[in-house]
Amino acid sequence: MRLRMTWLSMAAILILVTVTSPLSPAAASYSGHNGRLAFGIEVDGNMDIYSVLPTGQSLHRLTDYPGFDGCPSFSADGRDIVFCRNEGGPVEIWIMTANGKKQHRLVSLGGFSVFPDFSPDGSKVIFSGAGPVPTSTSGSSPATAQDCAS
Repeated sequence: MRLRMTWLSMAAILILVTVTSPLSPAAASYSGHNGRLAFGIEVDGNMDIYSVLPTGQSLHRLTDYPGFDGCPSFSADGRDIVFCRNEGGPVEIWIMTANGKKQHRLVSLGGFSVFPDFSPDGSKVIFSGAGPVPTSTSGSSPATAQDCAS
């Protein structure tokens, strides 16, 4: 177990280097509020979300779902994380608190939804998606922070 934690800490440092490299896209999210990185990493064949300090210390596993959990993004205040989850169908947008608690689906469009992020004020979540979208007489409406509350 200690060897695995050391390996995961080293992977977190590698991700930090990747995030700061101008040659590759960011693979992690940083919260200036709580000073932690959140990232998806595959361990034993399963992709889950972890958080760690930029030093590689204090590694925490945030999700343990047997399917894919990835593309995490912190809210500006560092209290919440939006992320992608695949429950065997299309990838959908989920939200959880920064400690991995209160996980619930935020958006289910019946299509592929990825790369969620919060608006700067934290009141909305934006993401990329494809596939069937529910119709509305008032047009499209981004998810609001109140939609995120459980």
